[in-house]
Amino acid sequence: MIIQTVINGNVEYIINLNSNDANAVQNKIKQEITDLKIEEVLKDTYERVALRLFQARSNIKSNTGNKGIIEELDGKPLNIIFDNDETKELILQAEINPLKSIFIVDAMIINVDKKPTIYKILKLHESFEIE
Repeated sequence: MIIQTVINGNVEYIINLNSNDANAVQNKIKQEITDLKIEEVLKDTYERVALRLFQARSNIKSNTGNKGIIEELDGKPLNIIFDNDETKELILQAEINPLKSIFIVDAMIINVDKKPTIYKILKLHESFEIE
């Protein structure tokens, strides 16, 4: 990649790229745009809220497919991600059936395109089985 700069009151960049480098730059720009759309706002952190799992993957290594409902935040099932593996294991591999349990957690809502999309589970406080 060649970058030239001419300074005469204005700054002008001329970039010559081969097709592989141009593709790499294009992919990086798309990724940056996607990252900017994901808003993690700290004020959207909620302490000690009740989480009910709507769907859970049996494979603890799976990073997708877990969905839950936090009624006081949003009544719909949203995707779940975990802040750390310890919390993930405590919830998904609990001795009680995780789909018939309530988990008291600290959670953050991650918005994508200004819509609640993901619950990020930060900490598990307690859990109990429901009928």
